Amino acid sequence: MEDHRRLAALAVFRELYDSNNKVHEILRKFVIEIIASHKSYEFYPNEINSLMTEYYGFKLPEAVVRTVLHSLTKSTDWCAKENGKYIIKMMPESSEDLQNKYKTRISIHDKIFKDLIAYICRKENRQLSELEEINARKSLCAFLLNESNGETYSRYVSSFILERESDDSFQNDIEEIREGVILYSGITYNNKPSEVGSWTTEMILFLDQEILFHCCGLNGELYKTYFDEFHRFVKEINTSGKKRKIWLYYFQETKDGVEGYFRKAEDIVRGNSEMWVGSPAMRWIIDGCNTPSDVATKKMKFYRDLEYHGIVLDNSFVFDHSKYEHNILNHEIHEFVEAKFGDKGLNSLALLNKIHCLRGESSTNNFDYIKYHFLTGTALTHELAWEPIIKGEESVPLATSLDWLTNRMWFKLNKGFGGEAFPSSGRALCKAREVLSTIINRKVSDDYNKTVKEFNDKRLSREDVQGILISLMEQTRLPEEINSQNIEEHLNFCKLDKLEEYKAIQIEAQNRQKQIDQENINLNKEILKKNEENKKLLLTIQHERNERKLRDTTDKIELLKTNKKNIDRKLITYFRLTTILFTLLILVTGFLLATFLSSTWSVAEPYIVTLQIVTPILAALIIPLLTIKAAKEKIQTAMKNRLYLSAEIDEEKIKSLQEELARLEETLHQPHDLLEIESQGQEFASARSA
Repeated sequence: MEDHRRLAALAVFRELYDSNNKVHEILRKFVIEIIASHKSYEFYPNEINSLMTEYYGFKLPEAVVRTVLHSLTKSTDWCAKENGKYIIKMMPESSEDLQNKYKTRISIHDKIFKDLIAYICRKENRQLSELEEINARKSLCAFLLNESNGETYSRYVSSFILERESDDSFQNDIEEIREGVILYSGITYNNKPSEVGSWTTEMILFLDQEILFHCCGLNGELYKTYFDEFHRFVKEINTSGKKRKIWLYYFQETKDGVEGYFRKAEDIVRGNSEMWVGSPAMRWIIDGCNTPSDVATKKMKFYRDLEYHGIVLDNSFVFDHSKYEHNILNHEIHEFVEAKFGDKGLNSLALLNKIHCLRGESSTNNFDYIKYHFLTGTALTHELAWEPIIKGEESVPLATSLDWLTNRMWFKLNKGFGGEAFPSSGRALCKAREVLSTIINRKVSDDYNKTVKEFNDKRLSREDVQGILISLMEQTRLPEEINSQNIEEHLNFCKLDKLEEYKAIQIEAQNRQKQIDQENINLNKEILKKNEENKKLLLTIQHERNERKLRDTTDKIELLKTNKKNIDRKLITYFRLTTILFTLLILVTGFLLATFLSSTWSVAEPYIVTLQIVTPILAALIIPLLTIKAAKEKIQTAMKNRLYLSAEIDEEKIKSLQEELARLEETLHQPHDLLEIESQGQEFASARSA
């Protein structure tokens, strides 16, 4: 509830500021309201401060409250100070306007909380428990108040704000809180809230690697915009007076980290190392680089950009006797940091220890009057700096963030909320993108580390690792790449364990392959079965074809034989008639010769004349008969051929048909080889298609 009250109070604070009230005057209104509503006639400053915390959630430096109370003693006749205690002589009237504004904000924020819880329920597809609803409210408050105790539902808070990007009323309500937070943070580490409009103190800032990357655009356009806004305020502060007030440096350890980063990039380009996933800066470095020299060129440009922005290396720190008493690297802190943050925490601790040594005796709670600060863009370093064992109870943290310092400068320079002067880092939409990008890239990095461990433990092959890395690299996101259209995709990714998802995909692929293999086996069996059936069918068809062909051939042979038999019978009859006629001719000739020999000349003369005529004719007929056997055969052959031709009888064809008939009979009684069957099947198929 304290954070809930603080959100409402900050929104009212922002609204009052918009009415041309100065910060000091706004605080005065809140203090008077506390005195009037609680009927406090006597009190010490710390009591009013406690009531401010209890009722409005404000946690102000006591010096700020004392300054406000002191102004009341000077400007009113109803407040006086006696022996360190403040006395109210006449109770002031409660501010109805302030109360109404506060109640209105409480009502508006209640609706926002309800909408957020309903949104999370939809995304989780379940109802939240009472404790989970409390944690959801805390996450939204932490988001708006720039606190780090609300990571439980931070991804849903960010997506909730982004999905309602076009809801102007909602965005105005959220922005009013955010702007109130900036006003509030302006007095958190300042004992003199009336000192606005200029920056009067010197400050030396040591930038960590991520801030250097922001400066040169390696982490994307949004972070580059954050840095440019910060740097614009730095330039304004440095040029507003007679001398420079803010210096920007980085430690040698930070440079060593940058050098290692670029060496890693060269190894990746050479193909000697895997890509670092979850790192937009590494993606930016190797993009377009084909050779290590390309990476070296980008590194030179990186250092030139730092020099252009006035950021230089400071390796002057020497850990000598003067710094021993300010050293915080004792055994207790070392063990605590190592146990909670690991080696990365120890690296950050070494840098924070340098800042602590440089600060020396400076223990003021006023941020503006502390000279040395570590400006970090690393969540781990920022969290470490806020650990009570390192920060202490009242001191300003050793490290601060870019957005907090930018907002601080904006407040001190009294820039107001209009125009481009208001920092982008103060905008809720920008922060929502930043938070989601951080969550996604951290998730990518965690999945990468799990994958490497699985590979080292021999539970994943190199091919598996490469497949996972490619998938993870595609998930790395810059803040500006996140919008209301792709939020669902990013939320789903945050829910998934990418390694387990990949394993599930692999198992599914293996099961699918097994299914495909089994289907192929079944298909092959079916094909073999069909082949056997086709083989049997082909044998049947071939057998029927051969039988049909056998019958046709037999019929043809029988027909030819019948025709031949008839022709042969005709030839025999013809030759018999020829023989009879030839015999009769011989007999007639003999008879005539005998008659001639026994007759007188007068009688024989006619016969002689007849013989002279008939003799040549007979000679022509008889001489060939001298070779009667050859003539007979010749005559028979000629006659047979003539008759066979007229009857279309071919003895060679009969012989060929008889041979084919023999083959068919053999085929019907002997099984064919499979290849012969296939060949005949193809022949049969082609014959049918023809």
